Amino acid sequence: MSKLCSAFRGGCMPIAVVLMCMVSSHSSASTTYPDAAASDPAKLRWMVGSPPPADRTVRFEDGSYFQFPAMRWSVSNFRQLMPTINLSRGLGAPERRSN
Repeated sequence: MSKLCSAFRGGCMPIAVVLMCMVSSHSSASTTYPDAAASDPAKLRWMVGSPPPADRTVRFEDGSYFQFPAMRWSVSNFRQLMPTINLSRGLGAPERRSN
């Protein structure tokens, strides 16, 4: 596990960082992916239509949300895949914690 992943273990962090940690720990050097323009979710039309076509549907239940390039859509629309909540940091000033 990378230092970034272990540094935030057990704490709250944005979902994008969690996904990046998971992808970086499972990716291999021989895998090639399309560039940003070629994997644009709007261009690929992920989750467009009612209902969206089966080959362009992203679901949490079957793990398709974690497959590239659908994951680009998932990061921006995670609240549509599963319930999330807002957490308040509180009204006071942030406290400095020592580990």
